[in-house]
Amino acid sequence: MKEIRGPGGELTEIGKAPGSGIRTERRSSRRKNLALSLLFLTLFFLALLFGFFSMFSTEASSRSSTVSTGTKAAAVSAETFLNREADFALDLLRESAGEDIAAGRNAMISPLSAAEVLSLCAAGAEGKTRSEMEAVIGGGYALSDFHAYVLETNQRLSGAKESKVRLANSIWMKTGLKPNKAFTDVSQKYYQAELFTVPFDRETVAKANDWADRNTFGMIRHVVDSFPDDTVISLMNAAAFQGKWKEPYEASQIWEKQTFTNASGEKEKVTMLVSSEHFYLTLGRAKGFVKEYQDGDLCCLCLLPGKGTDLSTFLKSLSGRKLRKAFLGRHLIGGADTLSVTMPEFSSDYWVDLTSALQKMGIRKAFTKSADLSFFKGGQKAGISSVMQATQITVNRKGTKAAALTGIACGASLAGRSHDYEVTLDRPFVYAILDQETGIPVFLGVVNTVA
Repeated sequence: MKEIRGPGGELTEIGKAPGSGIRTERRSSRRKNLALSLLFLTLFFLALLFGFFSMFSTEASSRSSTVSTGTKAAAVSAETFLNREADFALDLLRESAGEDIAAGRNAMISPLSAAEVLSLCAAGAEGKTRSEMEAVIGGGYALSDFHAYVLETNQRLSGAKESKVRLANSIWMKTGLKPNKAFTDVSQKYYQAELFTVPFDRETVAKANDWADRNTFGMIRHVVDSFPDDTVISLMNAAAFQGKWKEPYEASQIWEKQTFTNASGEKEKVTMLVSSEHFYLTLGRAKGFVKEYQDGDLCCLCLLPGKGTDLSTFLKSLSGRKLRKAFLGRHLIGGADTLSVTMPEFSSDYWVDLTSALQKMGIRKAFTKSADLSFFKGGQKAGISSVMQATQITVNRKGTKAAALTGIACGASLAGRSHDYEVTLDRPFVYAILDQETGIPVFLGVVNTVA
């Protein structure tokens, strides 16, 4: 920091020119003092401005994170981070539900829930176990910065007034084991995780299912049948959302006994919701819309592939950053333009084992016997046995209800001219419940059938 000093001293002698009087000397002295005062004030205000802009520079730089690359540190911008998080969402959907989607079944995951419980788990990781988890879920951010991102996201989304958003975490630790303080400090500070000491018996199963029920607004009531015999710790994340449409449907906009053509080409009867919407988007030959809820934090995005393109093929070409770019570049319909939307009411339940998908995406060490996960005092290690997720969504004339429960089980050592746009979701489509501020999917799924 530069040290700014004022004038170095006072005038020690005032010379008197021949023929001048004492008033001339005083005027000269006042002028010099005034000049020095002005110089001092100028430097003072320059220092203030320097500090002012430095503050903004610090804020801007705080939006980037320095992450370890093995040999040097690399700065990752917020935009790069968000694009990578969006890519994580699409990659996870493809890797975990690709076979179901190709078979014509519905699927939905919560990338947010999965990333959050994995980052909580990574708080106890070291070495290669940690670096692999950081690379897959961190989006280029150091794990410490990702913890802060989780906290900010949870606080912002949970603060919605009209819509209900609940994000909760819990740690279930085997009786007799004492937690590692560094791990529990992170879990409390950034995740507000509840800590339970349990024997992992039938009573624990009942308590875990009750916790899921309470934290998903009753949408997911049963997630555990039993715990593996070698379970020493289990981590859970619940993500739940209830939102009413910003613009409610009138009776005249609810059309019964309409037709939806499923992935097999069969005709299914469904109730369609017809409306005029305000945000239109395109992505190659695909087209879609964004529909808002009463609270502006989350929104619903639906994307219809071009005719002749099945969902499985479309998803192979779709990246998270492409989806995010389409969302952020959505076209506001106004003036003489119109956007007519037809959307089916539907409900879907899905359960998926994320273990294989996460291994394919790069988290490998954590699933081995040599995993370096230190949740406990005394140096006892643990390895991930499985990562599972259960989801449920209902979309109807009133709004949307969606929930996810992700669990990790760990065993010991283990504008222009007028346009009329139209989007009719009468065949398989992609949907997402998005964070409006970041464009990151909280829930992400496909509808192949409405039966």
